[in-house]
Amino acid sequence: MGNDVPDEPVLFLKPPSALIDPGERIRLPRGVTPVDFEGELVIGRRCRDLDAQTAPSAVLGVTCGNDVTARALQRKDGQWGRAKGDTFAPVGPVVALDAGLGPFELVTRVNGEFASARARRR
Repeated sequence: MGNDVPDEPVLFLKPPSALIDPGERIRLPRGVTPVDFEGELVIGRRCRDLDAQTAPSAVLGVTCGNDVTARALQRKDGQWGRAKGDTFAPVGPVVALDAGLGPFELVTRVNGEFASARARRR
């Protein structure tokens, strides 16, 4: 499994137990390293088949999230349920309504330090 951009969007579902407050502890699976983090800008409203003109109307507001992934589990399972599961989605704490679509600067930090690539279990 490489890092090639797929021709079609890849869909996966996170369990409800993945969603946590931004200050809560992310529980890393025993013996599974590295665990990657991905700073995400979350834009929220249900939608489908939008074009460039109608996409802005689907924006409810924006918040930040961390899309945590255990890559070894992702490769092993061939799907992303466990790899992006329990406590692996801290989001918030604020939703900015009517924020528009940018421009935004998204900075990802791990334990207050600027993050470059990966978080490892300590």
